[in-house]
Amino acid sequence: VSSGNSATVYTVGSVPILFHSTPAASNNGSRVYLDPANAGKATLTPPSASGQAVILLGRLVGGNGSDSTPNVVLDLQEIVTLG
Repeated sequence: VSSGNSATVYTVGSVPILFHSTPAASNNGSRVYLDPANAGKATLTPPSASGQAVILLGRLVGGNGSDSTPNVVLDLQEIVTLG
C-alpha cells in the first residue's frame, strides 16, 4: 500500500492472497508462505535460504490455475528464521 492510502488487514478467515505464480487446483490444501523473493506476495515453496523467515500464511483453498489471488484460509505463524 502506498503512503496515504488505506489497507485492509485480515487475521482470520478465508481471504484472497496475491501469488507471484498462479497456483493450480491440484495445489488446493497446500501450505502457503510469504514469498521472500517477491515482496508482498505468496508462494507454495517454503523459504530455505539462510537469514530468511519462514512465515506460514495458511492453506490454499481457491487455486484454479488462472486466478493470481486465490483464497487462502489464514493460519498466520512465524515458524522459524533460518540460520
